[in-house]
Amino acid sequence: HGKVNIFENELDHSTTGNMFVARLNGTFMEGLIEKNTLRGRKVSGNHCLGINNVNGAFIIRYNTITDGETGINSNTESNQIYYNQFIGNDVAIIVQQDKSANVMNNTFFNNENYAIESLSGSKVVSKNNIFYLTPISQKACKFGGEFISDYNLFNVEKSGFLNDYSSLPVWSGSTGQDNNSL
Repeated sequence: HGKVNIFENELDHSTTGNMFVARLNGTFMEGLIEKNTLRGRKVSGNHCLGINNVNGAFIIRYNTITDGETGINSNTESNQIYYNQFIGNDVAIIVQQDKSANVMNNTFFNNENYAIESLSGSKVVSKNNIFYLTPISQKACKFGGEFISDYNLFNVEKSGFLNDYSSLPVWSGSTGQDNNSL
């Protein structure tokens, strides 16, 4: 049991080590991760922020999370992830199996594989996010569990960029998601 607050730090893992810039493990933790810069390395297993927690919830807001193999590896009961900038990660956010996350009001720029990926049994809400795909960015979202997605902004449509759909109108028509997105 515990409360964790990580506030106004610059954590740079870009030239040393492997694994996690910050890692939180526990059975019942909750807390706030706010106004930090977390910089990782694109090597196998390198996550900017890893949260492994059986119960509890975190608020992750106003951070810049950059250059990791994974920006946030969310393996906790529930996370509120909002007002963050995710730049240049392989995967910006991954929500693990049977976990949940509300992902709102974030900016995703130049994340190579996915901005948001969720595994089977997960629950993700994606709203009011900006997905800026560059020539090396492959996909905005890969949802593997339950999801709600709406009011998002996509700068470009690409082959398979939304759960293997290549256009926003086809995605919306087939899934009922992102009806108010552009």
